[in-house]
Amino acid sequence: MIKIAVFDIDGTVYDTRRQAVDPQVIAALSTLQKNHIVTAVATGRGNGRIQETFHHTLDYIISCNGRAIQDGNDAFILKECMPKKEVLDIIDFALAHDIKLICKSERICYTTQAFPLHGGMQEDALEIFVPSDDLKQYADQVFSFFMGFESEQTRKALSAAFPDLAFALARKAETLSFYDVYQGERDKSWALSWLLKKLNLSSDELLTMGDGTNDISMLDLAGVAIAMGNSPTEVKAHADYVSTDFMDQGMVNGLKWAGLLK
Repeated sequence: MIKIAVFDIDGTVYDTRRQAVDPQVIAALSTLQKNHIVTAVATGRGNGRIQETFHHTLDYIISCNGRAIQDGNDAFILKECMPKKEVLDIIDFALAHDIKLICKSERICYTTQAFPLHGGMQEDALEIFVPSDDLKQYADQVFSFFMGFESEQTRKALSAAFPDLAFALARKAETLSFYDVYQGERDKSWALSWLLKKLNLSSDELLTMGDGTNDISMLDLAGVAIAMGNSPTEVKAHADYVSTDFMDQGMVNGLKWAGLLK
C-alpha cells in the first residue's frame, strides 16, 4: 500500500511554459493528504517559497537535488552542505572558464551576475549579488550549484575535473545550456531514503513520479515508479508506468493508474 507520494517539480507538477501549477494538481495533492498519504516534492530548485506555490498541500520539500528537506511548516529537518574545499575548487574552475554560476544555499542564492534560475515559480531563494572575489566566503554554505555553459566542452571539462558531480539539464537558451550541478552521491534517492527511515516507511510504500535524468535514482528506489510522457527514453526505462505529458494531466493520470485517485 502506498503511504507516501513524491513528485519532481518542473515537467511533472509544474508547467514552466505557462508558469503555473494546474488546479487539478493542487486538488490531487489535497486528495492524497485527505487519504492519509504523505505528499512531497523532490527538486533541483532552491528552498524558498515552494510551499506557497503549491497552496500548502505538501508535507515535505526535498530541494537542491537532495541536500535539504523541509517539513510542512517550512522548517529544515535536514541540511547538508557540500565539502568546503570542493566548493572552493569548483568556484575557481567556474570563474577561470567563464561559467555562469549560482551557489545555492539556505534560502539564498549567491551569484556574481544576473541570469535566470528556473523561471516562473517564486520559490527560488533570494538572489544576492557579490563580487567574484567575495564568492568564496560563502563556500561553507553551499548545497548545490546552478550553472550556465557556453559549450559542451567546458561542461565535460568540469565533469572530468570533478567526477563526483552530477549534471541535470534544466533548460537551453540561445547561447547557454543551464544545468543543476550537485554531488551525485547525495541525490534525491539519498534524501528520500533518509526521509523514509524517519517516517518508519519502506520503499515498497513509496510512489515517485518524474521526468528528468536526476529523477532516475528515486524512480529506482520506489515501489511504484511513474515517468511522465514528456520524459526522455532513458528515464521511461526506469518506470513501472509511463503516464501522459505533463501538459495533458500526466500527474493526475499517473495517480489514477496507481489507484490513488478515482
